[in-house]
Amino acid sequence: MKIVEENVSLVCNNEVLAVLQQGGAGSRQGAQRKTLPSETEARLRAAARLQCLQSVLQDGGANHAEPRPEQVYTYLLENQGAVRPREQLQAFAAAAKALGLSRVEALQLLNLRPTTLVELHLVIANCEARLAPERLDELLALVAQHLRS
Repeated sequence: MKIVEENVSLVCNNEVLAVLQQGGAGSRQGAQRKTLPSETEARLRAAARLQCLQSVLQDGGANHAEPRPEQVYTYLLENQGAVRPREQLQAFAAAAKALGLSRVEALQLLNLRPTTLVELHLVIANCEARLAPERLDELLALVAQHLRS
């Protein structure tokens, strides 16, 4: 497969999980897999490479291996749970934008689903200067409302 444009757009873990489910990554051996459109497959492979890069950075490259779609699917299913409705994600993104967060920060919040103020401070740049403590509590409540299982 030839990748035409590697970084077309940002995708959240929920979107990758949905694409993998459509492609049959979670299906048992012997089941026939659906073919994915080339653009979707390129986005999926880019997301898998990103996951791989993150693991290389975490372990210093000691156990570097290109992840298979089945591995990515298992990881996301264990960490994300079920695929959330697109409307639910859009509602969260709109609420995050209203709080003055960037698209990248909103994406990180979608993927990480923080539960503590410390986690928020790690994701949001200049958190103390940009958001009052009440807004941080509001943001944690939004995460709990829209993204928790």
